[in-house]
Amino acid sequence: KNESGNDVGTPIKKEKKLNTERFNGIPEDASYKSVPERGLSQKTAEFYNVKFTDEKVYFPYYNQDGNLVACKTRGTTEKTFRSDGSWGDGTLFGQQLFPAGGRAVTITEGEFDAMACFQMTGSKYPVVSIRNGAGNALKDCRAQYEYLMSFDRIVICFDADEQGVTPS
Repeated sequence: KNESGNDVGTPIKKEKKLNTERFNGIPEDASYKSVPERGLSQKTAEFYNVKFTDEKVYFPYYNQDGNLVACKTRGTTEKTFRSDGSWGDGTLFGQQLFPAGGRAVTITEGEFDAMACFQMTGSKYPVVSIRNGAGNALKDCRAQYEYLMSFDRIVICFDADEQGVTPS
């Protein structure tokens, strides 16, 4: 349970749905919270604009111009995912926060992983996440090729499961 008493533990995975017809942004009653079981501070959630309600976590996705265009929603008790908005226009999770160019960028396999890596490295270095797991990493990275190649070094931190360690 987080500091507000909400359970955001490891949920059971369920099928995701995509809704491109209606996207109203992140609900107004959602708020920033820490995620103690992942070691994430409220400050990190605020930096990535990740908000929570009792039942859902909202991960925002922005386009090349920095406009909010989509949102991935994750259940807090069951590992359900839903993507709403113009998903195809969204860049890597967190990409809007870090200008192109620099010494290095780290790419993780999930939004919580990106936030944890950012916080773990002193909240100083660019950390982004692919949008839909290691199986779609190549597609996501190709779509953001120019951005990624603007860095001197790209560090890839994927999960140690089969998809995370087997090249696509």
